[in-house]
Amino acid sequence: MTAVRAQWARWRALLGQHRWLLGILAAALVLRVATTIAYRPMLVEINDVWGYLNLSRDLDLRRHFVEAPDRPLGYPLALWLLARPGFHVGLVTALQHLAGLATGVLAYVVLLRFGVRRWMAVAAAAVVLLDCYAIALEQALMPEAFYTFALMASCVLVATQRSSRWPLVLAGLLLGAAAALRLSALVAIPAWALFLALRHWRRPGLLAAAAVALAIPLGAYVGAHASATGRIGFADASGFFLYGRVGHLADCRRMDVPPGTRALCPTPAERIDDPGFYIWDQQSPARRLLGGWGSTPEKQAANDALVGSFARATIRSRPLAYAGLVARDFSYFFTPGIKKWSFEGSLALPSSVDPDPGPLGESVWRGYRNHARYPAPLLNGLWHVLRTPRWLLAIGVLAALVSLALGLVGAVGRRPVPGFRRRETLLFAGVPLATLLVTAATAQFGIRYVVGVAPLLLVAGILAAEDLLSGTRWAHPRPPRALPVRAAGEVTVRPPAPVEHSHA
Repeated sequence: MTAVRAQWARWRALLGQHRWLLGILAAALVLRVATTIAYRPMLVEINDVWGYLNLSRDLDLRRHFVEAPDRPLGYPLALWLLARPGFHVGLVTALQHLAGLATGVLAYVVLLRFGVRRWMAVAAAAVVLLDCYAIALEQALMPEAFYTFALMASCVLVATQRSSRWPLVLAGLLLGAAAALRLSALVAIPAWALFLALRHWRRPGLLAAAAVALAIPLGAYVGAHASATGRIGFADASGFFLYGRVGHLADCRRMDVPPGTRALCPTPAERIDDPGFYIWDQQSPARRLLGGWGSTPEKQAANDALVGSFARATIRSRPLAYAGLVARDFSYFFTPGIKKWSFEGSLALPSSVDPDPGPLGESVWRGYRNHARYPAPLLNGLWHVLRTPRWLLAIGVLAALVSLALGLVGAVGRRPVPGFRRRETLLFAGVPLATLLVTAATAQFGIRYVVGVAPLLLVAGILAAEDLLSGTRWAHPRPPRALPVRAAGEVTVRPPAPVEHSHA
């Protein structure tokens, strides 16, 4: 009986220690349950939902890579595994809501692991868990929830594990899975690998285990693409996306137009700063010339190469204009307000929806009707308040860049600058910033892209801010409180475990 009381005392102490997180988790769970009730079985505000469902209905690798080279294979595969037969989308959205909750808990845990004050860890978890943008994506059939969790879990594992091999193996598998969900995760690999090299350069066995684990899902993806198209690679739409990015910049009077691409030059009326128009609109120059991606793998590769050559010629002819375009859209990720072509409203929790799913939805799921039940109006009101604070992400990014710059200056000058967690800051800032920069350079600004990496940016910003303010009293990490433990009929005090810092 004494052992039972002691165990109960430990649980009570643990729950009391994390009571604020538990309260935030409870509120986040209520929000997700209400969202599920209001928009069951799924929220359809983005046409991509029907595209993913259509691909997963009768999954075929050749069909996927030829018909939809713009959509990575990972999410349709997940839908095929989870939502068949009969489109059991309720299971998928439930798992996505759980992934969203787990991501918030990971942010809290990793911040505590590196000695951040508890209230700051709770605040970061609250921003992640109560973000209505993320909740809307979780209720829709979109890959962001699984992608964010996989990316976050991979970074947390490599940041917190020092000598164990299997957590690093799992981290590699998760990063590979994130790349299968959204190919932008491929550009996160350098920052991830650099952190591992800095941490484990004296343990080549650990580095090899992580590298092999990462190569397994990536190799499987490349193999699937090769079996469907006969070519080594991940996708065959990069040329179209780059053309969409720079199509409105093309001025064929000032550039060397590649052979066979003059029809891609936009007319004054077509000079629209909207990448989607150039990629998908049937009236775009590329669609009029080529008709689409291509009906066979060979035609698809030829079309993509042709359009890509025109896009690269455009960049060469106007490099400064292209650089300004990338800088503008990259800055959009960190400035408040709805931006042109951002489709921010599609991530809303609406008060009402159009019941008609449209011809695409009807062709994919015959007889389906959209719904917005009570408490949809209440959720819409919360959506206007609980959204990703992009200004806060901007502050965090600025703190991370300053901290990393000071560390680099100190290393070059051989005069160490105080800062305990610069390697971790490099990891949690480098991974999301690389994905956002490449997105701005090759696609376009979209709020869902920053929602997918916001948890990592929050962690990086808080770690960097505490390092920069380490000399101030309020920013210095406090040790954990001693926990009361009942043993042998007496109340004793268990000393807190030491807070371990990673010294850069």
